[in-house]
Amino acid sequence: MKKLILVCNAHLDPVWLWRWQEGAGEALSTFRTAADFCETFGGFVFNHNEALLYEWVEEYDPELFRRIQRLVKQGKWHVMGGWYLQPDCVMVSGESLVRQILYGRNYFYNRFHVVPATAVNFDSFGHSVGLVQILKKAEYDSYVVCRAGRAEELPGNDFEWIGLDGSRITAHYSDENYNSVKGMAAKELERWMEKHREEETGLFLWGVGDHGGGPSRKDILSLRNFFGERKECRFSESVPEEYFSKLSKKELPKWTHSLGPVSEGCYTSQIRIKQKHRKLENAIYLGEKMMSQAACAGLCDYPSEEFREAQKALMKAQFHDALPGSAIREAEEDTLDWLGYGQELAERCKARAFFALCAGQPQVRADTSPILVYNPHPFAVETVIDCEVVLPEQNWEKDYMVPEVYREEKKVPCQVEKESSSFEIDWRKRCVFRARLEAASMNRFDCRFIRCDRKPPVGLRPSQGKIVFENGRLRAVINCETGLLDEVTADGIPCLKSHALRLAVMRDCYNSWGVGYRDFDDVEGYFTLMSPEEGSRYSGLKDSETPSVRVIEDGEVRTVIESLFEYRRSALRMRLCLPKEGTEIGLELQLQWQEKDRLLKLCVPTFLEGGTCLGQTAFGREELPQDGTEVVSQKWCALTESGGMAAACIDDGLYGFNCRRGELRITLVRSPGYGMSDCDGKIALKPGRMTDRMDQGERNYRLWLHLGPEREVMGGLENRALVRNEAPMCLAYCPPGSGRLRKPALRIDSDNIVLSAMKKAEKGDGYVLRLYESEGRNVLARVDFPEMGRSVTVPFGPFEIRTFLLEPKSGKWEEIPLLETEFGKREENSIKK
Repeated sequence: MKKLILVCNAHLDPVWLWRWQEGAGEALSTFRTAADFCETFGGFVFNHNEALLYEWVEEYDPELFRRIQRLVKQGKWHVMGGWYLQPDCVMVSGESLVRQILYGRNYFYNRFHVVPATAVNFDSFGHSVGLVQILKKAEYDSYVVCRAGRAEELPGNDFEWIGLDGSRITAHYSDENYNSVKGMAAKELERWMEKHREEETGLFLWGVGDHGGGPSRKDILSLRNFFGERKECRFSESVPEEYFSKLSKKELPKWTHSLGPVSEGCYTSQIRIKQKHRKLENAIYLGEKMMSQAACAGLCDYPSEEFREAQKALMKAQFHDALPGSAIREAEEDTLDWLGYGQELAERCKARAFFALCAGQPQVRADTSPILVYNPHPFAVETVIDCEVVLPEQNWEKDYMVPEVYREEKKVPCQVEKESSSFEIDWRKRCVFRARLEAASMNRFDCRFIRCDRKPPVGLRPSQGKIVFENGRLRAVINCETGLLDEVTADGIPCLKSHALRLAVMRDCYNSWGVGYRDFDDVEGYFTLMSPEEGSRYSGLKDSETPSVRVIEDGEVRTVIESLFEYRRSALRMRLCLPKEGTEIGLELQLQWQEKDRLLKLCVPTFLEGGTCLGQTAFGREELPQDGTEVVSQKWCALTESGGMAAACIDDGLYGFNCRRGELRITLVRSPGYGMSDCDGKIALKPGRMTDRMDQGERNYRLWLHLGPEREVMGGLENRALVRNEAPMCLAYCPPGSGRLRKPALRIDSDNIVLSAMKKAEKGDGYVLRLYESEGRNVLARVDFPEMGRSVTVPFGPFEIRTFLLEPKSGKWEEIPLLETEFGKREENSIKK
């Protein structure tokens, strides 16, 4: 080796085996020590990233922060990476990854006037291929990782990483990890150099890490002694950017996939965090769209600071030991607190926008309960609305008031279902109705009531031990002996095999990361249908016995079938929502989980053994293996045959699944220990005491299975999944009748173009719209702004992300950088001045 670049850093997890307060304290201590060494040792450079830690130093030790600013200016301290923190990089949405970089870039530019060119995520458990385009458009030219999954499959430690859209970035896989044992840096370097002696240029990361620490005086001195003994190699105490500048100019090998899977158990561990993370992601990005559309119409002011606070709460929860669920119970609770705080802020913003957007709605008639639904998406949405209303007056008679829903005096398909409360007065009504929601508009429905002798009875009944549902396109047969689907066809073509939706319990381990488990495919047993006696007891019924498979709702819109299952000490209620139109099946699961070191999967066996398995990743989709390996997807996964049939599963808070022989197995929960792992032959499980396990108790899930022809299921799937996650906001509300009705805020005519964000710009009065192509094809999209009387046509390449600025007052529309400004040019201009 002729040249070696040493990068001293201190990997510092804000939370992991400790809470955030201890992480903040360790940041102060580590930064203080590093600053001392930077001032003491000539030529020594300390590297650190993560704006969150610098924020803590700025708040809790302002003098230390000023020292660091001086050291950065002197070139003795390097701001590395430049993100808000090192997040999970496979479960976080593409938009959230942009925000991690945006907030980090802005912070480091404003506080230190630096623009790092090399991104780093040393400890993240895998990296989405969607990152490549994001990094490129965020002005990075290189990327360093330490956890790349099956590293033996990589073409080398240095490679050209190619994104979904064809973007390219130089990546380095650091196989020596990111830190060193205190006092052992020189010995570790010696072993590493022997292993890499054939390489011309090397990159060596060192410094005590995880709980901070960074450099030690002993390590600095021993390393410098080592440098003096190795005259054949030039050593540079430097920064990651230098390594990439020294790489040979010869062509690097190519890699076109995500880097992973890594720590597969983390796709499911601490499922509450994952569900609440998705919920907050959805609330922020939905709320921004609603508020932007209201503000552009002049109906209210945009609450930038509230959204900023909510976004920072979300970003903290996306840390690579928080969202993946590898931290201790106390850190889990802290993360849930962050998410709850962000959710409250986002919901307040959504409500403010909603009431403002009700402008122009006429006042309500005395006999009517209005239902208002705001669709923030730039396309019309066909969906089922589920909304509770109150009668204009409580009904104390013995009869029953049945709601009917109208749109502009035209009745729409509607049914009444059991309301959330069980307060036995005929007053609250759950209206379930099918509706078409106009794009980026407030949609008005009027609920009126007719008096009947009793609640409409359920029509569909079991016959010969089966419940047979048909709607003209979808046929589903539920076995009353098993509670499972015996048959599902769409347009007469079989889609699911028998025993569909079976719940399989897999043998797992107590390791929080699932180390050693690639496929979670060792079946211990299955949930089975409760007996009528046990099901009635579990249901809390008294003096009666009811079958454990029963039709609980049946009307013009859907049929809901409830089934009760058990496994050892655990139980599950499944509600199957079968539509009276279309082929999308809804699924609601309420799980009481009491198993330990086990994992639960929902089995969806299709006839697509020869199909392609796809999953959503950051700003796109990716083909995934079908060998049983546990993999990660975001809002949807699917099996599809080109020109044939397809089966897609949309979720609102799940990430892990595997696929084998045409069967999707969606992972619902796993119950390892907290921050638990054997190490160096030492066994973590201690005898003679109870060791807590994750996710004991009630967990709830919602999924949607879309079955049918490939073009119908896969076309527009990204936007359908977005609608399920960023659901139009619905509320029974009597508007004041003031203001004027407005035209739709915007419309987009291509179902493969997704509006990822619509938000106030970081500077100025404009609004940022981020769009991306989601299906891997060229398209010329038309974007209309009816209220402004403005239309533009935008070309997109496959999976291309484009960001635009809209100025409502002037109608100006222009493309801008991904991060809304070119930081490199800002730096150059500042230097020239």
